[in-house]
Amino acid sequence: MTQNLKINDTIIEPSHVRLGTNGSVGVDRLSFTFSDGWDGLLTKATFYPVYGSPVEMLAGVEVIVPPEMYKQSGVGKLVISGYAIENNVLKKRK
Repeated sequence: MTQNLKINDTIIEPSHVRLGTNGSVGVDRLSFTFSDGWDGLLTKATFYPVYGSPVEMLAGVEVIVPPEMYKQSGVGKLVISGYAIENNVLKKRK
């Protein structure tokens, strides 16, 4: 199942998504629609499972939710970051 997230500056809508169970690994996908403020940025999705280390991946148009998010029930987090290098300075947006 694919769920669409709209990324407007620093707000993600919807603010919560419900994922499947442990057997759903590889089934849940998130697609992203970024506002103009994200143009030209390399985007990264960082998934924070209930327990364990974060999982980072490039956040293109669509990502498959990593299996680490299904290992424990509870509420995990997702952070979307954008990166650009201007005048040899790394700029970051979260």
